[in-house]
Amino acid sequence: MVSMTPVEDQVRARHVASPLELALLGLACGLGCARGVAPYPPEAPLWRDPDRQPFAAQLEPAFSPKRWDAVDKSLLRPVSEFFAMRPEGESINVNAFDEVPDSSWFENRALRGLTPEAAALGPCPDVALSAEGPWLIKSAKPDGADPGFVIKAPDGSRYLVKLDEPVQSVRTSAADVVGSRIYHAAGFDTPCNTIVVFEPSILHIAPGAHAETDTGEEIAFSEEDLRKVLARAERGPSGRYRGVASLYLSGRPLGPWTYEGIRRDDRNDVVAHEDRRELRGSRLLAAWTDHSDQRDQNTLAMWIESGDGRGYVRHHLLDFGDCFGSLWVGPAEQTWRREHAYWFEPGQILVDFSTFGALERPWDRAKLGPSGLVFGYYAVPGFDPEGWRPTYPNPAFSRMSERDAAWMARILARLSEPHIEAIVRTAELEPELHGELVRTLVGRRRVILERYLTRLSPLSDPVVITRGGEPWLCLRDWAVSSKIASGRRRYVVRASFGGRQDPAQPLALAASTPGEACIALRQLSTLEPAGGYWSLRVAALDDAAPGAARRGRHAPYPLDVHVYDQGSGRFLLAALERPAFD
Repeated sequence: MVSMTPVEDQVRARHVASPLELALLGLACGLGCARGVAPYPPEAPLWRDPDRQPFAAQLEPAFSPKRWDAVDKSLLRPVSEFFAMRPEGESINVNAFDEVPDSSWFENRALRGLTPEAAALGPCPDVALSAEGPWLIKSAKPDGADPGFVIKAPDGSRYLVKLDEPVQSVRTSAADVVGSRIYHAAGFDTPCNTIVVFEPSILHIAPGAHAETDTGEEIAFSEEDLRKVLARAERGPSGRYRGVASLYLSGRPLGPWTYEGIRRDDRNDVVAHEDRRELRGSRLLAAWTDHSDQRDQNTLAMWIESGDGRGYVRHHLLDFGDCFGSLWVGPAEQTWRREHAYWFEPGQILVDFSTFGALERPWDRAKLGPSGLVFGYYAVPGFDPEGWRPTYPNPAFSRMSERDAAWMARILARLSEPHIEAIVRTAELEPELHGELVRTLVGRRRVILERYLTRLSPLSDPVVITRGGEPWLCLRDWAVSSKIASGRRRYVVRASFGGRQDPAQPLALAASTPGEACIALRQLSTLEPAGGYWSLRVAALDDAAPGAARRGRHAPYPLDVHVYDQGSGRFLLAALERPAFD
């Protein structure tokens, strides 16, 4: 008999696993726990990818033409992949805790605890761009749908300033500010984007200012050109303009990076981009915000000097101005199809042709939201994160697996409603628009979590703590913490020693707060001598879980925790695994 602490006695009195629960857990453990040897060494997981190792090189800027990229991803690449028959596979830059280590691509900001205030600050310094000016225009914004220009501020900093247009008013600036902070909070490097409202009198054209034509030719930028830029922008009743100021990134620009392959002149770039979990999982961020323009051209690699002519490459995401319901130029049907189809969908075209358009599509039910044209068709009803589509195929998005999506869903679960509220507040919207954007983001986030926290275990954040002088292993259940599962969810734990195949031992489990499952590790030392390797299978049982309701049965949500008993009450967590149960 395993001796119990008072807390454990209370838990066992409150719930004893039923034979059905133990049978389910035993079956799952028999399928996933039985091993002859320890699958993971007794060492802590990798939390920092050493891809910032300085090296000496003269990397040349890359270029990715927009139109060619669209044709390549929409037509040529699908054909080549069809004949290549590339097999599906899991991401390869994942550590033993089923997480993505920090790198030049990604930082675990949400995982380490991010306050709403920090999320609202995002990548921005404490000192903001002054609207008093003067702003010295150095060049015109070379491409994109929104009018703008590059300025030099009085303190010498450079900003790209984009102005709101009349059709959707404040949406563009709000999208760039909120979108950049959402992606930054999730772990990506983005520019500091802030709202600016200014008088046109603070604008001055610098000597030698230029603009670029569609062909890349530089031409002089004149007062007449400035008037044309301002004529495309919305001017408020007070005569001032509203826009977004994007602070130039530090380092030397190397042009865009791609969502597939590697950069061969970067010694640290050894993982194919389409097999990086953070890039695959960012598809859920794009679906959440309707960032359909997440493509190569909206990325930027920067060379970061470390001294002595050496440095490394850091990777950024740019330009979120299409988020939250952008109305693309073109026929209305093209706008309605956003989120539901690529620009070029041969299969849909064939079906529509053969059925004479009789088949109802999701965009046939498209309706403007309460804001009218401002947030367009960005809404919760009809949102399908699994079926969401960008404007044209993204190689990393196309390879997103269930595990990649579940990883990003756990990050979104950490970005709570207070985080969303604080981030949207930085867009400086009127109360009605502010409230609508918050409600839509919260609603779409819930749809994502209900889909992707119900197929694999939502248990995460393992930590060994000392409670009452004894070691405990505690896990966080993000399905409960994000309120998509009942706080009365039950957990069952079984332990297998040394990977043996004989029946695993049941353990007592205590939950100090809803959404937290804690196991007294002292029980392991009483079952077997210290110094062994344990595999703990933790199952969450909840008849009311959304996924279980759809499948009509219990959802065990199994999680394997690999633990080394090092003696003297010391335990090392070596790995987590999320076996598929379906």
